[in-house]
Amino acid sequence: MKQVRQFNEFISNTVNLNQSRINTLTARVDTIDRYLKDDAVFGELYVETALQGSYAHRTIIKPSPKSPEFDADLMLYLNEKEDWEPKDYIEELYRRFRENTNYKNIVGRRTRCVTLDYAGEFHLDIVPCIKRDGFWNGETFHVCNRSENIEEKTDPQGYTEWLKDKNTEVGNNNLVKAIRLIKYLRDIKQTFSCKSILLTTLIAKQVGTFGDLFEEYDDFPTTLKIVVNNLNAYLQDNEVMPIVSNPVNEDENFNRHWSQEKYTNFRVQIKRYNDWINDAFAEVSQEESIKKWQKIFGDDFGKQVSSTVTKQSQTNSGINNFPIPMHVEKPRWPILGTANLSVSVTIHKANDGSPAIVSLQREIIGNPIKKHLKVRMEYLGGISQGYDLYWQVVNTGQDALQHNCSRGDIFYGDKVRWEDSLYEGTHWIECFIVDRKKNICTGRSGRYFVTIG
Repeated sequence: MKQVRQFNEFISNTVNLNQSRINTLTARVDTIDRYLKDDAVFGELYVETALQGSYAHRTIIKPSPKSPEFDADLMLYLNEKEDWEPKDYIEELYRRFRENTNYKNIVGRRTRCVTLDYAGEFHLDIVPCIKRDGFWNGETFHVCNRSENIEEKTDPQGYTEWLKDKNTEVGNNNLVKAIRLIKYLRDIKQTFSCKSILLTTLIAKQVGTFGDLFEEYDDFPTTLKIVVNNLNAYLQDNEVMPIVSNPVNEDENFNRHWSQEKYTNFRVQIKRYNDWINDAFAEVSQEESIKKWQKIFGDDFGKQVSSTVTKQSQTNSGINNFPIPMHVEKPRWPILGTANLSVSVTIHKANDGSPAIVSLQREIIGNPIKKHLKVRMEYLGGISQGYDLYWQVVNTGQDALQHNCSRGDIFYGDKVRWEDSLYEGTHWIECFIVDRKKNICTGRSGRYFVTIG
């Protein structure tokens, strides 16, 4: 079961970086920007500063209890200083911060950046980047490798645009949210190691692959499943660690912090989480589905509804074995898709635009409704060219039988359908998406039960 609402709440409340920390980061960056712009050495070279990395990509997440601080990257774009070597940009920037009483106890340096450690808040990596205006090649950007004393061509803004395009291709910001969630999984489980830029690139490159031909990015859980399925397929096809290059600069690869050993472990762990995601996605029981998602993402997932689901479980304990009468038509196509279609089933007093009085949940037998109400069914996803939507409405019980209306046929239909609540009993509704050419069912909604009495 997809648990769309639970995923939205989980990402907003547990995964996303909270606004107070964003405000603190912004204030710190503004102060550093003014300091560098006014500095006696770097003020003459200063072009601009810009937050890059996870912040610019909108994939930054709240730090986990196991790692209570987060990282942010600040690009310091500079004009070239002719008498400096690449290492001098790092060393001189480090020296300027060391000479300032506000920073001398929190500053450090790494291979390509100077770091400021705001203890208990975040680490800020300041990356000097030389900007050159070439006559033939236009603008080029180069970060400085202090250890090897060399320049390395880069294009952080180009990468951000590439990721933005991939996110737009998926729609509804679902790719960025999937990247956040997989980074969260990495941080809370700590079963694999993979730098954020490497992980982001691996995930985003799965958009537009062969697997996308058979599925639609209908909502966030579906997007998560598709990209993890595609990522797992890619990893299983590559036993030896592949080179993951920068999509906007093929000369740059992101493997420098990885090894074959780390890659092999990553490959194994993604396979495990891929299987768990598929299992949770396909589960038709509300209670069991939440438990399976919690197995992946922790007990905070769906905690607002867990107690409600537990209370409902006794009522619905036999729902998976709810008898299917002989008159009900079995699907006439091979079922390759799981219960992954997003459907809304609501009860209304009339078919006149009046608001819903009841909203039904997948595979949950709720309280009975009265006769002579209106049942509205709507498929919420898209229907690609070459695919058809089918509905099945099943009536059970003596009342429907006596009126010769024990329905159960599967029929072609539109995205929205209305029915009347006429006969006492427990009935259900389900829809299917079918690939017309291949004659296979690529997705189904699962049953929505309507109890009338």
